Amino acid sequence: MIALLSVLLMLQPVWVLHAYALNAREFAAVLPSMHVKPDFSWVRPEKPAVSNFRIYQFVPYEDFWYDMSMTDAPAIVGYPQSTTRWTFDLSVHTPANVLANYAQYKIILYDDQGSSAQPLTGSSAQVMVDYYDVNTLRLKTNFLSPKILVYNDSYTTSWKAFIDGENAGLMRANQAFKGIKVPAGEHIVEFSYHPPGDRWVYIVATLALLIFLLWLILMLYWSL
Repeated sequence: MIALLSVLLMLQPVWVLHAYALNAREFAAVLPSMHVKPDFSWVRPEKPAVSNFRIYQFVPYEDFWYDMSMTDAPAIVGYPQSTTRWTFDLSVHTPANVLANYAQYKIILYDDQGSSAQPLTGSSAQVMVDYYDVNTLRLKTNFLSPKILVYNDSYTTSWKAFIDGENAGLMRANQAFKGIKVPAGEHIVEFSYHPPGDRWVYIVATLALLIFLLWLILMLYWSL
């Protein structure tokens, strides 16, 4: 009797794990490849990525696809918690198709305030990308006349704008995006993210961690 009970106790977790494995097969899916560094695209896609795998009936596919592949999503404003306040306010007062048509272009030029928009679809003699990651966009510009350059990415006060390494004053352009006035001639224009506290946050956090580890080592040493 004891031997039979022992066998049942061993078989029960095996059966449970087998059932989990069978259930998991229904949700098996091919995930997008993970990139170490995102690629800059001048134009956002018009349609979202889709998948027929069952798991994405319960979890939005875009949450995986755009985060893992580090590619652009369509220029569509979704839930308010996924956007900045200005972007959401803009979406409330602007027809979805109008906003999506405008925001599909990453970089737009203006001769001055109130002039017609000049969307860019790729590198040119006027503007080319020098460096890009999730916290920085650096451009090489060469304009014949001064321009207002708008980077259609959500404006926040933690973003800064620089021209040739000097703080140029970031503008909130078209209500919700990043803008900067760029003079004529060759220049390096940079948008970069500087969170509150900037590098001091990391320095203080690192020191706190080192102090904690030192305290832990001393406590273990004294307890021996």
